[in-house]
Amino acid sequence: MSRLQLTDEALTQALEESLDQGFLLLMQSYNERIYWHIRRLVVVHEDAQDASQETWIRVYRALAKRDREASLRSWLYTTVSTEPSPSGIVRQAFVAGCTPSPQAKPSDASIDVGSR
Repeated sequence: MSRLQLTDEALTQALEESLDQGFLLLMQSYNERIYWHIRRLVVVHEDAQDASQETWIRVYRALAKRDREASLRSWLYTTVSTEPSPSGIVRQAFVAGCTPSPQAKPSDASIDVGSR
C-alpha cells in the first residue's frame, strides 16, 4: 500500500474536524514510517507488527490529550518511543538503548536502569 501524502497541517485539521476520520488519515500517512521506526528497535518483523498495532491503539487513545502546540510528527514519534506498550517490546528496546536478540521474548528482558 502506498503512503498517503498529507501535510501535518492537513492531518491536524482533519483530526479537529473528525477524530475518527483524522485518525484513519494519520494512520495511512504514517503507518509505514512508524512500522520501520519500531522495526529498527525490535528487529523481528512479527514483533514490530505487534508493537505497531499496539502503538496505533495508544496513539488513538492519546489524541484527545495531545498538545496542539507541538508538531504532530514530533508528538507521534514521542508517543511511539516513550509510551509503554502492553507487550513491552518497544519500551524495553528503547530504554535499553539496544536491540533485543531475535530470540528474546518480552518477558526475557531484564533492564537494570540503575547501572546507567
